[in-house]
Amino acid sequence: MFSQQVLVSKHLAKELEKITLEDDDILNSHDVSLFTNTPVDQVLEIVKHRLKKENTLKEYNKQHGFNLDSEDVVNLLEFIIFNHHLFYI
Repeated sequence: MFSQQVLVSKHLAKELEKITLEDDDILNSHDVSLFTNTPVDQVLEIVKHRLKKENTLKEYNKQHGFNLDSEDVVNLLEFIIFNHHLFYI
């Protein structure tokens, strides 16, 4: 949708006001302070395990017309974690 640096929450709020979401859109945000010291490999394994163990992914796929498996979700999560554009000021 858009990619840009967010300096302060007021700036983010103004940018989000400009966006109109459709019923099937998903808005995703990550607060950097929440995962800067997270052991990524461990988190990815936990996510993979929980997705395989629980039936939520199957229901999510059915509800949204997707065909994602646990590996797809982990690959997407890895992409998000390792390909962010964060600037510390």
